[in-house]
Amino acid sequence: MKKSIFKLLIFFTLTLCSYSIKAQDTPPSDVIIYNTFGKVVYKEKTNTGNIKFDNNNNLTPGIYLIKAISGDSKVYHTKLIIR
Repeated sequence: MKKSIFKLLIFFTLTLCSYSIKAQDTPPSDVIIYNTFGKVVYKEKTNTGNIKFDNNNNLTPGIYLIKAISGDSKVYHTKLIIR
């Protein structure tokens, strides 16, 4: 039995002040970013597994939790630290 490993990669582009979130193996349908108080600060649906968003100072320095929900209803979590 082959076990699939899910990877959620986050990239920051300094010159554009934007973030890219890329899912490997299983593209998620929903990506939700929460602040440490549990408030949703960003939400988007995707079919490709790639999301790019501009920060525009919406995400202040701190810790954020990223929740990705795949098309087969599996939930994945990671964190994002903005300095």
